[in-house]
Amino acid sequence: MFKLRQIYRSEKGFTLLEIVIVLSVLTILSTVGIASFSSGSKAASVDGALNDVVSTLNLARSRAISQVKPAECEGVLEGYKVIINSKSSYSLNLKCTFSNTSISGYPKTLPDNITFNDEAVLTSFFFPILTGSVEVEKGGANTISILGYGKTKSITVDTVGGITVKNE
Repeated sequence: MFKLRQIYRSEKGFTLLEIVIVLSVLTILSTVGIASFSSGSKAASVDGALNDVVSTLNLARSRAISQVKPAECEGVLEGYKVIINSKSSYSLNLKCTFSNTSISGYPKTLPDNITFNDEAVLTSFFFPILTGSVEVEKGGANTISILGYGKTKSITVDTVGGITVKNE
């Protein structure tokens, strides 16, 4: 009988207190991880929106320089124009002598909770062919900002079409 008690007491295991402590630590770590992931995904969505707008500006510039004339252009190709339509949408338009049409796939909309600043609305950047320059319409402001989740990112287009991105 003594050997049986000795075997029973020598069994290894965890106490209820040890299990509760381990589960508490795991809960705290997973909560911190989820909060960190959520914050990172919001920052990534602002960066993604910024990259899409910059990509559209670069597309307009490169097509103007290469003088790519789509079939829907009626008359002589004059250039490409990026227009900030509202606080949450923008488009890439083809400007020809007899038509001014939106390029396929546009207008595009910014993700939820991400907007352009008020001054950017109705601003347009016109990239004429052959010149390699850019004409800014609506007040001549060559900087637009994208706002979302407490972050502000600015896009500046210089007179020769160079694009600079700045975190504020």
